[in-house]
Amino acid sequence: MSDPLSIAASVTGIVSLSAAVFQQVTKFAKEAKNAEKNVKELASQTRNLSGVLQNLALLASSLEDQDSATTFRAHHLYACSNTLYKVEERLKKANDDFHSGSKAKAVLRSLKWPFSADETKSLSAEMATHRSTLELALSAETLDKLLQSLASQDEIKAGLGLLSCKVDRINEIQSRVEMDDRRRKVVNFFLKVNPQPNFQTSMRLRQPLTGLWLTESNQTYQKWRDIPSSSLWLSGIPGAGKTVLCGVVIDDVLQMSNESTAVAFYFCDYKNHDSQQLVNILGAIAVQLSQQNEEAFSLLEDQFTLLNPSGGLPKEPEAKMLMDLISRLSSLYEKVFLVVDGVDECGAGMGEVAAELRQLSEGCRPLSLAIFSRDEQEINEEVSENFAHIEIAAHSKDIDLYVCAEMGKRRQLKKMRLQSPDLAEEIREKLVNGAQGISMA
Repeated sequence: MSDPLSIAASVTGIVSLSAAVFQQVTKFAKEAKNAEKNVKELASQTRNLSGVLQNLALLASSLEDQDSATTFRAHHLYACSNTLYKVEERLKKANDDFHSGSKAKAVLRSLKWPFSADETKSLSAEMATHRSTLELALSAETLDKLLQSLASQDEIKAGLGLLSCKVDRINEIQSRVEMDDRRRKVVNFFLKVNPQPNFQTSMRLRQPLTGLWLTESNQTYQKWRDIPSSSLWLSGIPGAGKTVLCGVVIDDVLQMSNESTAVAFYFCDYKNHDSQQLVNILGAIAVQLSQQNEEAFSLLEDQFTLLNPSGGLPKEPEAKMLMDLISRLSSLYEKVFLVVDGVDECGAGMGEVAAELRQLSEGCRPLSLAIFSRDEQEINEEVSENFAHIEIAAHSKDIDLYVCAEMGKRRQLKKMRLQSPDLAEEIREKLVNGAQGISMA
């Protein structure tokens, strides 16, 4: 994988997108049969928005040498890109329809503006709103302030005191239990594989807009997140970006973590044999749930004492015992989110892992489970009946923004010289279509 896109590169991608949309709107304004002054107003608003985005990219680039602990998601950039794509997709369809007929009938056809007058006015208003919002971000003096200004108001409020920093967020969950040497010994006994480094890696690999199509727009996902005791299977081909998207989901549900809502997660890794073992998966889940509640940790300590009697030899935890422990731990919370990535990476044990996770979701009433994997038969047989399903391919708009950003950076560095906007659009389209659902970042 390449390095993830920075906030500056993300903005650069939208700058390129806005420039492409401006060119298309301008073309329609000149050539379309029913393009009136509203269309010219939309072209003007698009040009103005593009100018603000260019200034924002320069600001972000100047601030990115600063360290930032926040992981605010760039909701306002996401909304801006959605509006631009809405215009571009309709214009592209109208243009394709115009050129799809025979040349003999071309004389009888005319290029038509695909939006009504009211729709055009509404789009102009959206562009103006995005411009005004992003102009406020231009006053940011630090990277943290810039990221906050690009997040939704709800996330800014949730992030006061840097609680949206995922490192601090995890520490805040753990701090609900006072740790001493004995308790650390208990944790180390059950925690054979720590999932935190994998989570941090997945967060480093994402860019600010990655996965917002899932967390902000996908109804199947939102139902899973909002309805208790829901189960969700997210499947995709190798290279579709499942692990990065898993980090996005963990990040999203951590926003909801509090004394009554617990979060646990795990990453199975084909490169780490220990991470594929069912007992290690369950042990890591049990430890995370126990650290978020004093009463829960007492249950973990009781289990440790049973396995380590003062007058006898210690015993290793077994899967059945851990399943029962997780069920009892979950009952201490009003809601539990469990997110597991890479079930297919458990090799010959993938079916067993999928089956045990399914049993957890069925037996623990407050638990909402999300698993990520390839669409393997052993997993499909276990989860297809009772799990909601989302098929993951690298999202076309995520890929497109990546391509736009890379092309924009290469233009700035004089590594790409394209005099023709049409040629640039052709290159962009071929790169996006050629990705075939494989993540490029």
